[in-house]
Amino acid sequence: MWTRFVTESEINGYEAMGYMDLGSPARSVDLYSAVVSDVRCSPRNRAYYRARLSSALLQCGDRAQAINEGLSILPDLGERLISRRTPNELQPVRAAAEQLAAEEFCVRFDQAARSFSAPDPGNRI
Repeated sequence: MWTRFVTESEINGYEAMGYMDLGSPARSVDLYSAVVSDVRCSPRNRAYYRARLSSALLQCGDRAQAINEGLSILPDLGERLISRRTPNELQPVRAAAEQLAAEEFCVRFDQAARSFSAPDPGNRI
C-alpha cells in the first residue's frame, strides 16, 4: 500500500538525483526531461523536477537553456507551489542569470521569491 505513489517518473527522478550527486549531470538531463513530460506527475512535483532539470543543465554548462527552463516555472512560484525546495533549487540558476545579465529571469525570480516568502494573510499563528 505505501508504495502506490511510486511511478516510473518517481523512480526516474530519484535516479536523476543520484546521477547529479555522483557528478554526472548530463545523465540527469534526459531523466529529468522524461519526468517533466509525464502528464500524470502533479504540477507541484513537475515544477520541482523542472527546477532540478534547470540545475542539471546549468551544471552541464548550458546556462541559456537552464535559464529558459527556469523561466517556464517562475509563474508557479509564490502562486500554487508551497514547497521551498523549488526556489531553493533555482538559486544557482538565479546567480548564473545575473552573471549573464539575463534581467528577465532575475526580476521574475526575485518577484516570485518575495511573494513566496510573504506571510500568509490567512495564517493566524
